[in-house]
Amino acid sequence: MKTIVGLAASLIMFVSMMSEAFANFDDGARYAFIASASSKSIFVIDLQEKSLAHTILLTRAPSSVTVSDRLQALVIGHEADRSLTLIDLSTSELRQIGYPLDLAPSTVEMSPVGETVAIFDNEAGVLEVHAFRRREVLLSVNNVRTESEFTFSTDGATIFWVDDSNGSFNAIDLWANRKSIKLAEPNAGLSAISRSIDGTVAFVSEASSGVVHMIDLSTFAPLVRQARPVVAATIPLMVAGNLAYVLFVLVPDGIGRAHV
Repeated sequence: MKTIVGLAASLIMFVSMMSEAFANFDDGARYAFIASASSKSIFVIDLQEKSLAHTILLTRAPSSVTVSDRLQALVIGHEADRSLTLIDLSTSELRQIGYPLDLAPSTVEMSPVGETVAIFDNEAGVLEVHAFRRREVLLSVNNVRTESEFTFSTDGATIFWVDDSNGSFNAIDLWANRKSIKLAEPNAGLSAISRSIDGTVAFVSEASSGVVHMIDLSTFAPLVRQARPVVAATIPLMVAGNLAYVLFVLVPDGIGRAHV
């Protein structure tokens, strides 16, 4: 995820007649990429025009999708097939390249540098980082637990996640140096991890108490817990002939702005 950079917390829902859908965003949040397992497609939604911009048909059902910050590459996870599909977005051909894996990609997340992707097998608890153009495994770590998405550092050298089962915020770099700090009680609802645009602060929402934890990433220490006012917006769309809604639940980033 990335996803949307600069949010203190974000929750994205895709509700339609299609089942098993997953959404991700480009760095500027102009486009939403909806992976639909039931239709074996990626729907590209133009959020500015509020319309369907493109449909990418796949041969296998997608379980997750991630896009590079500069819209150069799209990586699609196929959990059932233990594989990825790589799509070069810089050309009009949109050629699809298969990428077999030894793990089932429950979640995939592109690095900001655009050359590496984090792949998480939720059932096995294994996190790997691949340099997908070179087809090289840069990092493999066991005993990772999370129900949320991952977030990279701005240089792509460190990846962050939350473990709600023990209330911790975690990080590991490409040299396998691992850190963890406790933010909340177990099962408090830690989720929606994001980071500031300059990459110095991480934000983690805690559902049970309605606060946002801020972590200084240079010292890996908590900064403050902030009350979490929520702003919601729903965008109606027509996708594959079905009425769909993309619902954003946004939180200010602590300095009076809410980024979309």
